Amino acid sequence: MKKHLIATAALAAFTQAWALTPAEVADPSVVKVYASGASALRNVIGGLFTQNCTADLSVYFSAANTSFGGVSFTAAGDAHRVYACTLKSDSPFLPGKKVAFFKSDIGGSGQGIFPVYFGAKPPFPARSFLALTAATCGTRVDNPGAGQPNYRCTTEQAQVPMFGLSDAEPALFQGVNVPPDDPTYPQAGLSSSQLGELTITPLFQTVFGVAVNRSLRDALQARQGLVVGSEDEAQRPSMSRIEAAAYFNGSLQDPSSGLGWQPIVSATDPKRATRVNVCRRVAGSGTQASANAFLTGFPCNTVAGAVPLTNADSSVPNTNAVANVGTTGNLFVFEGSTTGNVTSCLAQAETAGAYAIGHVSRENNEAGTSWRHVRIDGVAPSRDNVKAGKYEYFFESTAQYHNDKFATLSADQQAFISGFIGQAGKPSSLALLAAAAQNGVAALPDSYAGAFGTGTAAEVTFGSRVTRGGASCVAPLFAK
Repeated sequence: MKKHLIATAALAAFTQAWALTPAEVADPSVVKVYASGASALRNVIGGLFTQNCTADLSVYFSAANTSFGGVSFTAAGDAHRVYACTLKSDSPFLPGKKVAFFKSDIGGSGQGIFPVYFGAKPPFPARSFLALTAATCGTRVDNPGAGQPNYRCTTEQAQVPMFGLSDAEPALFQGVNVPPDDPTYPQAGLSSSQLGELTITPLFQTVFGVAVNRSLRDALQARQGLVVGSEDEAQRPSMSRIEAAAYFNGSLQDPSSGLGWQPIVSATDPKRATRVNVCRRVAGSGTQASANAFLTGFPCNTVAGAVPLTNADSSVPNTNAVANVGTTGNLFVFEGSTTGNVTSCLAQAETAGAYAIGHVSRENNEAGTSWRHVRIDGVAPSRDNVKAGKYEYFFESTAQYHNDKFATLSADQQAFISGFIGQAGKPSSLALLAAAAQNGVAALPDSYAGAFGTGTAAEVTFGSRVTRGGASCVAPLFAK
């Protein structure tokens, strides 16, 4: 391992800090915190932690092409991530302490709610988190490059999450929004009394978007008279909210009868009658729950139909494999456990010469990928459009913990969780995120003083003037 020099005088005690190895993380003196849920927020949550780290930071990802939690993941870091470091002397939580922050993304937001409430009391399972050992994490890579880990690990451990993260408030998770991996989770969601046993804190507004693979983006540009293949923001094509909803609610699933890609591509497009590939998230995902609420009205509208689950051509043997994305047939619906699964599905469509549509939050960087976000009704999915009240496809992400279980944690674990949650939504914290992650979040109106568009540079950049008031079924309202 290499030594890292830290120039800041306040951090002089750590001027020869070593990166935290698996053996060092295992030491009892290292505070270990386990959080689950909200894969859409993985880059934001990671950045909110690592911005408080000294130079001994070690980043651990789940390995690529490996099974975690019973699901196969093709990309590193899609299932689990761990961040371990000594926190800075001016950290707003546990300054100077060594902390390992374990984050599980498997299953999405519902896993940041139900396991947090029920724990591992039978018949409920503990959640899967990354296991850090020298044997299964390999040799440290000292300079892995932007967005890459120091270690890639292949094994898991079972833990009860100490707190959870979700793309929307826990009350939204009912019916088809309940995780299907444990049939004992209540299909009606948590009751009002059960929700009352949780401390639920709105963090920030997460910007969601409809994404298409790059070839479909080009086809939309051609239909709309834009420059085909251009990455210029002014050339970003648009879909109507009704069109987007039709692909996700299953009413555009019959290209052989003209109800496929035909409504959105040109009459001469050679792929207009090819199979509709939908890259969605599993039930229990906050991204999927948000899409259900925004595009189909479920569960806000009591008569809204549920979004179709996997509905592949009968000739396809493995109905939920990314490899089955293709051009032949009418409809293929892929359900991904994480956001990374969805982007892999969109990438597979590009490789297969097919068209595909999916849900991806705006914090995910489309640059250099095989997919692109589209405008909705002509409005781009951006933080600035959300905070100004122009783009409605956003929801207020939350963090939650069970009050009784929280009381059993160590003083350091409690201090970390409270401090992390308290800092997460502040404009000053969001301003320290990587540029791509910053695009996907806005600060709640009550997170900053003063009028909209005033205050510090961070408050002007991130401060929103609209709110859903912590209820996803409420239309956004102007608060400032």
